[in-house]
Amino acid sequence: MEEKVYIPIHQTLKVGMMLAVVGGFLDAYTYLLEGHVFANAQTGNIVLLCIILAEGLWLDALYYLAPILSYFIGILVTEAIRKHYKAIGPGIWRMRMLTIEIILLAIIAFTADLFPSSIINVSISFISAMQGCTFKNLVGQSYVTMTCTGNLRSATRHLFQYLSTKDKESGRISGRYYAIIGSFCIGAFCGTFLVHLVSKYSILLCCFLLFIVLKVLSRAHHKKHEIESDGDDQMSNFQNYFDC
Repeated sequence: MEEKVYIPIHQTLKVGMMLAVVGGFLDAYTYLLEGHVFANAQTGNIVLLCIILAEGLWLDALYYLAPILSYFIGILVTEAIRKHYKAIGPGIWRMRMLTIEIILLAIIAFTADLFPSSIINVSISFISAMQGCTFKNLVGQSYVTMTCTGNLRSATRHLFQYLSTKDKESGRISGRYYAIIGSFCIGAFCGTFLVHLVSKYSILLCCFLLFIVLKVLSRAHHKKHEIESDGDDQMSNFQNYFDC
């Protein structure tokens, strides 16, 4: 009888789908409320920065440089927190990152009217960088929760492999990627509906979803320590699953 393979809790499909809903929601939020921009990814900002610089509009370039720098700083902060807390115990750093993300989004919900859209977009770029660096794998495969391009490429590539070779694992991988893309679309749809309904407070839904993810990881972390106290033999069967 084959030994069951446990998936790290942060790599499970349910966690990935909730995070992708947040990604789609934030893009809809910034587009509808904060100047028709997508703050999750920086490709557009980099292109626009180059165009502005080529046209000699140096001061205007700061508008596009700010979210790029915010994204850059978000990556550095995430890596610093990961390095610090990973020495304390596996999984703790991801819970810390989720906590920071929830707090920042809650602040945006209640103070968005006090700041210009540029500040809100820079803040969401920072949050996007943190989430993107914190959750990078889905059942052992690289993926992104805040954008769709890379996921669409991987999903379609594995779909082709499944159709051409009938490899079931490729089919499962493709299905998971499309589930993430579908979740992103659901997030954008819900974001549009809630923005029209409750405006800036709609972003609290992201806080709620991230809180659920935080509880899932926290429960797994505490369960791991309970198993550790029961003995090494039992722990060996669950190590990978609870190493969040």
